[in-house]
Amino acid sequence: MTHSSHQTNGASLEDCHTNFFALTDLCGIKWRKFVHCSAGPEGPPDWGGGPGGGTNACGSILEDPVLSSYTRCLTHDMLAVWRRVSLPPANSQQSSLDPLVPAPPTPVPTLPPALSLKASKELWIFWYGEEPDLTGLVSPQLLLNEGDNGSWESGLSYECRSLLFKALHNLIERCLMSRDFVRLGKWFVQPYSSSEKLDNSSSSHLSFSFAFFVHGESTVCASIDVRQHSVVRTLSKEHIAQASSQPQNGTNVQGKFCYYFVIPKYF
Repeated sequence: MTHSSHQTNGASLEDCHTNFFALTDLCGIKWRKFVHCSAGPEGPPDWGGGPGGGTNACGSILEDPVLSSYTRCLTHDMLAVWRRVSLPPANSQQSSLDPLVPAPPTPVPTLPPALSLKASKELWIFWYGEEPDLTGLVSPQLLLNEGDNGSWESGLSYECRSLLFKALHNLIERCLMSRDFVRLGKWFVQPYSSSEKLDNSSSSHLSFSFAFFVHGESTVCASIDVRQHSVVRTLSKEHIAQASSQPQNGTNVQGKFCYYFVIPKYF
């Protein structure tokens, strides 16, 4: 572009800031899907407690083939995501020997609730180049089934791209967690420690979230949304003791600018 006046406003690209970043490209991406079906309200017969079983929740999670495989994939910095799915029951109608006698109604199997640990699940794994060796990462129960697979060349559906975005988010989240960030809903924040003293300049905190989209034909970009809010600090036993000794007047023990959150440990 040309202009009769070559004067500028004094700004250059080096002085500009953006919240959009190109992360990766869809060209060359490949994926594979593993499905683990529920066998009824008691869960699959090969893991978890049976009817009235005494398996605790922690043991069930560690024995779940999808969740355990997903955890191992994350520890190896692989693009992976899992989700619960509702699979339609198979049609197995019984026919009567007498054509004049109607066949008895086929009992419909009771499926576990949608948010139950025993619900059917899918594990999606994405990679570039040669397919990685999944023998030590994915549970043998899942490897028995070939499952679906695809690539950029065969076409990526909207569903597949959405799951890839979630896998990218999972990898970014794991990286941030290793740097003492915590996730509150969709927001990431690095809380102050309980021993840090705050001055007036530290009466607010910054948190950020990620959103993903495809620019052009195949460039995967991330946009970062930054928000300012009240200070977040880790909760300690001293805070609980101090709060229990205060009258229940609805005020915060450390002032109106400070909110405390219990930071859970999870994978």
